[in-house]
Amino acid sequence: FALRFFYKKVLTMAKENLRYVLSLDVGTTSVRTAIYDSDGRKHETFADDVVVLVPEPGASEIDPDQLWEAIRNVVKKAVEYAKDKSFKLEGIGMSLQRNTGTFWDRKSFKMCHNFITWQDVRCKRIVDSINSSYRYFNGLIP
Repeated sequence: FALRFFYKKVLTMAKENLRYVLSLDVGTTSVRTAIYDSDGRKHETFADDVVVLVPEPGASEIDPDQLWEAIRNVVKKAVEYAKDKSFKLEGIGMSLQRNTGTFWDRKSFKMCHNFITWQDVRCKRIVDSINSSYRYFNGLIP
């Protein structure tokens, strides 16, 4: 009995000394969270799919409401897991989509359009035209 009590106490002390962080990775096709401790061990992961819309050839869009819901779902699951395990989350690390954008109404803050992802090539012709209009000198734009 004494040994079992001592072992349980040591485990409790070790658990209290660990710090925990939540990682959030928002990708093009999925949103993922994970809980890590201060020793770098991953304790649990949660994921939700993101639907990429292709309304026309060359287009690549994401519904902002669907993306927000996926983020909320995985973060909620991770926080509930941490709470169930009595992990005290002390921080969050995030990796978000780069080169994905949209427009919103400045009064209502509602999205005017789906997110345009980095995979979208609808304006490639325009960008190529602008880039070809620059005169290069030794690899630098004068």
